[in-house]
Amino acid sequence: MSNRLKKIWTGPETGDPKPIIYLGGNVHDRDVITELTKFIRFYCISYFYLAVHTDHRKFLPLFEKHGIRMFLDSGAFSYQMLAMNRKRALDKKLAAPLIDQYVDYIYASPYTFDFFVTLDYARNIEATRWATERIEARGLHPVPVYHLGSSVTGLRDLIDRGYPLIGLGALVGAGPKRNAFLDQVFNLTERHRVKCHGFGVTGEVIFQYPWFSVDSSTWIMEAMRGKARYQSGVVATSKCRAVIKNEALENRYQLLLHNARYWTDLTMKSLGSKVVAKKALF
Repeated sequence: MSNRLKKIWTGPETGDPKPIIYLGGNVHDRDVITELTKFIRFYCISYFYLAVHTDHRKFLPLFEKHGIRMFLDSGAFSYQMLAMNRKRALDKKLAAPLIDQYVDYIYASPYTFDFFVTLDYARNIEATRWATERIEARGLHPVPVYHLGSSVTGLRDLIDRGYPLIGLGALVGAGPKRNAFLDQVFNLTERHRVKCHGFGVTGEVIFQYPWFSVDSSTWIMEAMRGKARYQSGVVATSKCRAVIKNEALENRYQLLLHNARYWTDLTMKSLGSKVVAKKALF
């Protein structure tokens, strides 16, 4: 963490930042979902999976019934990957109907989301702004996204426009560039009291910056690789190795649930074991 930031926000030296950690990822199995609803409190819902795998919509009533807080991600990255697999570029022409369908779903949905995210179909300021304004033109207020590698002018513009929460994207696999980017971002956002959400953020960086919230599917990825997360770190067990070979589905379930409990406990500890009343935050 740079010295200039220490003068602006309360960092780990005087108390760890305490973000909401939304579990994310694509879980197909109803038994796993049923078990998760017994203890998780925050989840990231991807519109992409609701639209492409419509069976996912049956999980939302379970989350609602158990009081699980959700935010709605547009699934823009998944749409980008789908277009790439089809050897097509996700351009404005293709993105427009996806955005309109996304807005239609939000209006029709009976569920309350903490917030929902713009459909940033390309990782550049112009495309993201166009998509965000297309959604806003229909009366909604999505969370905009600012991507690593974009000009800082774009971030200043979002701040000047008065967005209370800004999503930070393109962080996964960014390497050493990530922290320099986050130093610059939080140097500005903390001065203006703007909150930040980190997409795909996990590990120590959660506690190195004053995030409002983050989402991560690491709990799933680690379980699928035969790893269990503990406070001391990530551990691969003999049971985990059996899971990789698919010798025991029961063990895979146990790993998923164990890792989900780890992140849920971390979040609830940071919130003092309190869950905010259900209403849109932004």
